[in-house]
Amino acid sequence: GLVYLDDGRIPEAPVGQVVAGRVGGGWGSADEQRAGFAALRGQTGCFSWQARGFARESDDLDIPGFAKSQRLLDEEGNPSGAGEARGTLPNSYAKAAGGSVGGAYTVDRGFYGASIDWFDTDYGLPNEPDVHIELERLRVDTRGRWDAPFAGARSIAWAVGYGDYEHTEFEGPEAGTIFEQQAVEGRVEVAHCPWGCWEGAVGLQGAYADLSVTGDEAPADLAAIEVEA
Repeated sequence: GLVYLDDGRIPEAPVGQVVAGRVGGGWGSADEQRAGFAALRGQTGCFSWQARGFARESDDLDIPGFAKSQRLLDEEGNPSGAGEARGTLPNSYAKAAGGSVGGAYTVDRGFYGASIDWFDTDYGLPNEPDVHIELERLRVDTRGRWDAPFAGARSIAWAVGYGDYEHTEFEGPEAGTIFEQQAVEGRVEVAHCPWGCWEGAVGLQGAYADLSVTGDEAPADLAAIEVEA
């Protein structure tokens, strides 16, 4: 589903700099992990923007002994571990990449803006040597706030988001089970001025999600699900 979160993808206040940013990277010895990221932000007049991205990749994890525990080897009648993987955990690799671009007009009495966020990953399952997962996610958000819109109200805020998610379980080169979901959520909230010692907000929220699961392991009752709220 979609959940409102102030994650900085849509600037809600002026950045205050023409352009600023940072870059970084890392490396890990246990799985030969390589990672890097970059983040930029800036402001031109009343328009503030941000862009960020990352990528990371790792090979199979180095381990000090067998991939299977001694207890499991004993239960399988192979206490010496003959023929079993040792020193490396098979199919434990992972790689991922993602990023976002967003911007907003920020003015004295609020802001309004939008953002696009994406994420892709591919990783293996160590307990199933021939299985790996490929996941893709795309999210689009628009959000805004207007302060002192009318008498008695401190602000009115709104948010609308759309998410597209796909998760595929591969068994060898063939796609096995596929999970797909599209979801939309909208929210409007009015914060009122204090009533004596009381202050708060009233609002309206709605959501719709369409989930489908197809493939060899798809439960019959999850072939297609629609959710409205």
